[in-house]
Amino acid sequence: LDEAQKLRKECLPEDHFIHAFTHTDLAHYYYNKNEVREALRHHLEALRIRQQSLPQDHVNTAFSLYYVGLMHDVNGEPRQALPFYQQSVTMYKKCLPLSQCRQLPIILLKMAKIHCTMTDNETVST
Repeated sequence: LDEAQKLRKECLPEDHFIHAFTHTDLAHYYYNKNEVREALRHHLEALRIRQQSLPQDHVNTAFSLYYVGLMHDVNGEPRQALPFYQQSVTMYKKCLPLSQCRQLPIILLKMAKIHCTMTDNETVST
């Protein structure tokens, strides 16, 4: 995968949206090796590229937001995950009809779980 990334960088501009797919693949690779921090780094880079190169409300950006949130959640940082989950839900609702958004129930359940674990003193905007 690293070699694929090098070849793409030689052939395409650095901020080309296709590089986001390479970073997502690398993130999945590192996640499967239980290297969550490295996976998060690649998901953040994929998100950055998608935010720069795709229209403002694009389903692939929503996908990246979800995965950044998931990496925080898996790493025991649910409060850091919540804003990414929230942004992902908002974007998915703008991009897709609800009947086609299979990720939405999963994300909403993850958000509900985080809200349930928060104390009364903690406030969260939704």
